[in-house]
Amino acid sequence: MHFSINVPEKEFDEFASHHEYCNLLQSAKWREVKNNWDSLLTGVYDDNNQLMMVGLVLIKKLPLGLSLFYIPRGPVCDFSDKELVSFYFKELRKLARKYRAVLIKFDPSSYYHRYQLSKGEDETDMNKLQGLFDLDSADYLGRTTDMYATAQPRFHMGVEYTPTWKKDLPRVCLKSQRAAIRKGCQIEILSGDQIDTPKGKELMDRFAFLMNETGDRKGIHLRDESYFEKMCHVYKDHCHIFFVKVDVSKMRFDLQKRLDELNAQLETSKSPRKLKQEIDTVSKDLDEFKKLEEKYHGVQYIAGCLQIEFGKYVELIYAGMNEDFRKFHPYYHLYLSEFEWCFDHGYPYATLGGVEGTLEGPLANFKKQFDPIVTEFVGEFDMKTFPVVSKLAIAKYRQLRQAQHDE
Repeated sequence: MHFSINVPEKEFDEFASHHEYCNLLQSAKWREVKNNWDSLLTGVYDDNNQLMMVGLVLIKKLPLGLSLFYIPRGPVCDFSDKELVSFYFKELRKLARKYRAVLIKFDPSSYYHRYQLSKGEDETDMNKLQGLFDLDSADYLGRTTDMYATAQPRFHMGVEYTPTWKKDLPRVCLKSQRAAIRKGCQIEILSGDQIDTPKGKELMDRFAFLMNETGDRKGIHLRDESYFEKMCHVYKDHCHIFFVKVDVSKMRFDLQKRLDELNAQLETSKSPRKLKQEIDTVSKDLDEFKKLEEKYHGVQYIAGCLQIEFGKYVELIYAGMNEDFRKFHPYYHLYLSEFEWCFDHGYPYATLGGVEGTLEGPLANFKKQFDPIVTEFVGEFDMKTFPVVSKLAIAKYRQLRQAQHDE
C-alpha cells in the first residue's frame, strides 16, 4: 500500500461517488466551496495502484503557524479493513505534524442506526467499524444528541425511493401540496450552469431574499448570496434551486372571475349545496389574495430550496420561505417536487439534512411528516498529533462550538 496526497480529482470522485459511504462533503469539488481552507485529496493505493480509500482533508490555518485538519463525512473506505484504516491514519498523522496541525477531526458517513420512522426496522454498520474504534490517539466524542455538538449533525432525515413512495406518504403531505396547487403555486427550477444569465441572477437574488427572511425569522445567521452563487458555479448542472412561485394578481383576478361564475350558476342550480361549498372555498381564497395584493403584485417567489447531486444522493441543503405565504404550505409542494425530480433522474435518496438527536423540535417535527429515513451517523473523532497541544486545542475548539451555539 502507498499513501497519496495528490489523488487526481476525477479518480477521487469516481471512487467516492460509487462507494456506500458516498457523501457530498467528500466530493473533490467541495474544496472549491470551502476555498477559505487549504485542502488535500488524500488516498491509499494498493500494490496494483488501485485506489482503496479517499479522504478530502480541509486545512484551517490557526495562529502561531498552527493548523487544523478536518475530514468532513470522511474518509471514505471499508472501515472493517483494520490494516487499511490504521495505515491511512498513521500516514495522515505524520503529514499533519509536518503541517503543524494540532488536531485531525473526522466524522465518517458510516452509521449506528438507519431506519424508516414509521417502521423502525433497524440497519446498523457497527459490525464494520472496528477499524475506527481501534485507532490510536483518536478520541470518540460519543453518541451526542445536540445538533450543534459536532461539526456536522449526527442525526439526519431523508426520503428513499420505492415504487410506491408517493402513495405511502402521510396524507398531510399530499393534502398540503394540493392546497398549494389550488392557490396557484407553481415550480420553477434554476440550474447552476444558468447562474450567470440575466434570469439566473434575478432568481439568485430572489433565493437570497428568501434565505434572509428565514434567517431573520429564526434569529440565526445563514449563508449570504455569494456562497450560494459559489455552489452553483462549482457544481454547475449538478446544482439546482427549486422555487415555488405564484402570480398574486392573476390569481386574484381568476378567483374573482370564478366566484362570479359560481354565483351565476347558483341562481339556477337545482342542487346548490355543492356549489355553496365551492363558493365558500373560493371566497376564502379570494379574500386571502386581496389582502396579499395590498403588498405584492405579479409573480412572487415564495419558497426556494438549493440542492446538489453527487453519486447516488441528492442533498437538499438550504431552504427559505416568505412568511407572508405560510398558509400556502409551499414547503410541501417544494419538497415533494424535488423528491419526484430526484427519483425521475435516477437518484434513489434525497436527504433533508440534520435534526436534533431527540427527533423533536420544529425542524424535526416538520421533516417527520414525510415519514423519512432516520440516520444516526457514528459521530466525530478527534485524533491528537501533539499530545499536550492537541489536548488544549480540543478544549478550546469545544469551548468555541458551545459559545456559537449559545449565541
